[in-house]
Amino acid sequence: MKKCMKCLAALVCCVMMLFGMVACGDDDDKTTETPKTEIDSTPAYVEFTFTANATQDMLDYTDFVMSYGEGADKKTESVTELTWIKTQRKALPATFTFERNVTLKDGKDASSVAKLTYTKTYSYTYVLYNAAGERLDGDNYSFPSNVDVTGEKFVSAVTEGRLARTFSYAFSEKGEKLW
Repeated sequence: MKKCMKCLAALVCCVMMLFGMVACGDDDDKTTETPKTEIDSTPAYVEFTFTANATQDMLDYTDFVMSYGEGADKKTESVTELTWIKTQRKALPATFTFERNVTLKDGKDASSVAKLTYTKTYSYTYVLYNAAGERLDGDNYSFPSNVDVTGEKFVSAVTEGRLARTFSYAFSEKGEKLW
């Protein structure tokens, strides 16, 4: 029995040594790492989002219209919600033009209202992309402006065109802002 135990112990030792020798391998594993590809940093196009805001008083007493695009591509939309958003994507160089036109509604007299609120609030965001569609750079801007006035001053601001404005944003072929 003692002899059998010694043989078994010797066998276990041999197996353990075998596993120990097999487990020790060459540390020079030649794993192939995929090289990191550099992102092309050349801007190819720009995505531009413009937001114009209205107040409920503006929607109730005025015809608020936003136009965007240039030339034959110019489109016009009535603003019927408190927030109007339009996103466009163009190849560089690019120009984005937005026109805000606010006129008094026919048959709606606001001149005798004690207090009305109008806004000139707008914001924009742009993102530059390379030809592969990878995001390169971007920025955003917001101009908040709410004004409380009498109905008479509200009518005056609208008829004098103080709520109308053209916004134009241009980008060079290299994606540089030109405004």
